[in-house]
Amino acid sequence: MHRMIAFEGPDGSGKSTLMSQINTRMSERGLAVLIGRQPGGTPAGEKIREILLDPAIELDAIAQVYLFMASRAAFLEQCARPALMEGKTVMSDRLDLSTIFYQTVEMKHKLIERYGLTTDTAKQVMAFHKKVNEINRNSAEDIPLRYVIMDADDAVLNQRRPKSATDRFESRDKGFQKDMRNFYRQYAGANRNNPDVRVVNSNDPIGSVELDSLIDWMVNDAVICPAKITA
Repeated sequence: MHRMIAFEGPDGSGKSTLMSQINTRMSERGLAVLIGRQPGGTPAGEKIREILLDPAIELDAIAQVYLFMASRAAFLEQCARPALMEGKTVMSDRLDLSTIFYQTVEMKHKLIERYGLTTDTAKQVMAFHKKVNEINRNSAEDIPLRYVIMDADDAVLNQRRPKSATDRFESRDKGFQKDMRNFYRQYAGANRNNPDVRVVNSNDPIGSVELDSLIDWMVNDAVICPAKITA
């Protein structure tokens, strides 16, 4: 079985751009690839995506988690697993790390708004984080998985983000965006010695040598067991 690569990072970090570059380069090298996104990637997933991103539809953190899981289950079963068995590399724009961040922050804001910032609130947030982490891990435990963590300076990220974002997540304030960047940086730091995690700085365009090196890391050393990640 080949490998699935999840591209994660803050909004404006260049995930879609890099995935497009990789897709073009892999095609030139004769390497088969499937590209998807989460939420989305299937007809059902795209419908779920519309619901999740619509700020007019009220959803609490738990409801969002299960919608994300439904979208991911459809993508893994209908697209990712068959593609991997056919010898393709699968790339996904966001996966489980985004779910952990978005829904944990959603729960934190809800609890603080209701009860204030207390020791009990912090414990509830941590318990919810652990629950989401477990659900995420179980959803793709049979899939060989690697992570590309995208990063860029705050000024670069702010410049790239849409000025009039309207969806549930991209329209959040700068504090939310800063928390997101810190989350991915902490994750990268915790997994600095994990061979299945690679950080890409996108302040500047990715050169051809770095692009080929990244692709080699994506497709070489085929594995049987999924990556063990510290979240």
